[in-house]
Amino acid sequence: MYKYLVLFYGFVLLPMLLQGQKNTTCAEAIPLDGNVPITGPLKSILTADSPVFSSDCFDNSKPNYGQWYTFRTNFVGQLGFHIKSEDNIQWGFALFKASDCDNLGAPIRCAAGSDMANNDYAGIGQHPLEGSKADNYVSWLRTTANQTYYLWIGTNMAQNKGFSLQFYGQLFLDHPEEPFDSSLITNLLGSPIIACEGKEVVLNALEAEAQSYAWSVDLGEGNLSLPETKGKLLVLESGVYAVVADGVESSVQVQFVPKAKEIDFLPDMVQCEIPKSDGLAVFDLGQMDRAVLGRQQEKNFRVSYHNSLVDAQLGKNPLPKFSYQNVNPYGETIYVRKASAFQQFCPFEISSFELVVVDTPEFDIAEKVGLCAGKSVRLGDAEGSSLYTYAWSTGETSPTIEVSKSGIYEVVVSNIVGEANCSISMNVEVEVYYPPVLTDVEIQSQGSSNSLLVQMKQHGAYLYSLDGEVYQEEPEFFDVESGAYTLHIKDENGCGTLTENIVVAQFLSVFTPNGDGINDFWHLKGIERLNSPIVYVFDRYGKLLTKMDRDSPGWDGNYEGMQLPESDYWFRLEYLASNGNKAEAKYLGSHFSLRR
Repeated sequence: MYKYLVLFYGFVLLPMLLQGQKNTTCAEAIPLDGNVPITGPLKSILTADSPVFSSDCFDNSKPNYGQWYTFRTNFVGQLGFHIKSEDNIQWGFALFKASDCDNLGAPIRCAAGSDMANNDYAGIGQHPLEGSKADNYVSWLRTTANQTYYLWIGTNMAQNKGFSLQFYGQLFLDHPEEPFDSSLITNLLGSPIIACEGKEVVLNALEAEAQSYAWSVDLGEGNLSLPETKGKLLVLESGVYAVVADGVESSVQVQFVPKAKEIDFLPDMVQCEIPKSDGLAVFDLGQMDRAVLGRQQEKNFRVSYHNSLVDAQLGKNPLPKFSYQNVNPYGETIYVRKASAFQQFCPFEISSFELVVVDTPEFDIAEKVGLCAGKSVRLGDAEGSSLYTYAWSTGETSPTIEVSKSGIYEVVVSNIVGEANCSISMNVEVEVYYPPVLTDVEIQSQGSSNSLLVQMKQHGAYLYSLDGEVYQEEPEFFDVESGAYTLHIKDENGCGTLTENIVVAQFLSVFTPNGDGINDFWHLKGIERLNSPIVYVFDRYGKLLTKMDRDSPGWDGNYEGMQLPESDYWFRLEYLASNGNKAEAKYLGSHFSLRR
């Protein structure tokens, strides 16, 4: 009972293929009604006006090498086929529904071919390994009874080793004995045969009703005469067999293909969970092929994977082979089928294995952490898990670590099950915040307007205020009136505060006591708002020259009635702070110049 029809390339060079390149048309189509092994490479070239080029699937600007076939369906049914490259090149096809080779019309199905280096199949119906998701397959063919079809399979690669072609579908399941019309075959010995190894094949030439039969075989090294003289021949090995019956010669190709051997035990396939997917993972089922095949050659078998035993037994609904996402959370049973790549009637083998999804650790920690100088902070998962391993960039292996320095700390959390190492890596940036340390307050005066620029020892996230109520991020204040203030500085991360008493006052940086009535006296302006202010003036050696209160008209540049020379002089301002204690104004410019 034959459910598949196969054309196989790669065993013997038939005479028709030894003639070199030649043009071909559908008039030379090879009729099909059974399992037909045909050799390669293919050298026949389509003529430029071939109807094959009427579609977008083939480009007539390049030679197209291949073969025409024809078949006639006996029944209505669903039909598909697989084209499998023998040497990883692209094969395309064009299928015509026509009873007359001279009037093919446009193809009813065609494909430009697939990149066989990445995907071995193209055809009609469903990819045997990838199912309906493959993009190099076109829709199923719905056949009609007593309908003739013409099929071209070709490539633009002159150097090729051919391909295998396998028909399949409901048509073969419903009518396994004769889905195609065998009357198209006129050869005495019938159509070429593919048989499973160990199966007896008997060639029958009795239809010739001859008086004598002379049998021979070509095993690839020339014809050898066989001792059989009757009309039937038992065949046990691959070759091209011929018979001469009363002077009439007929030949047929017989190919024996390996049958699937029992599949050894298959291990579980373990994969890491897609993060936060609740037990889903993506599996490359094709990694199991080698274990399924054992010592058998990959080119001779088709390995497919299925969700159910029934699908595996019927060879239906194969799963995406190289990128399958499990349906059942955390795992499921996969059924694998190993069947002949050339004949479905050969015995197949089925086994199963488990998909196991390993949890990928979920480990949520802040990407950035701050701490106050002199303090420490604990990073990591406080609860931890005995199932996971932890590897910190510090060398520690505990779920949490305690740090007190700025830097980037990396942790790799792993869940190791068998050969599956499911890990996540995260970085935590730790920033140390320092308490505010004041280095200077620059007081600038422009006319009656004053500005303050607060300078800190280090950069930080500080807030500034002159009244302790309204804070600002900028360290500069504008339009500040003269007087005493308490500068408030705080770290916005809560790492310390600072208060500093400052006095804002104006003074001449240069005064000229020459009696012209302009800048003849030097004094601080704005100290009238202070409590009991006293201004002390010194020379460069620290000698006290004068002291002034708020009511003083200012210093005239004399000491004990004598004019002092041009030079720089220093001053100090003292006053009573709000707490009643004597205070010194720290940040006023401390010196000025006398010019005469």
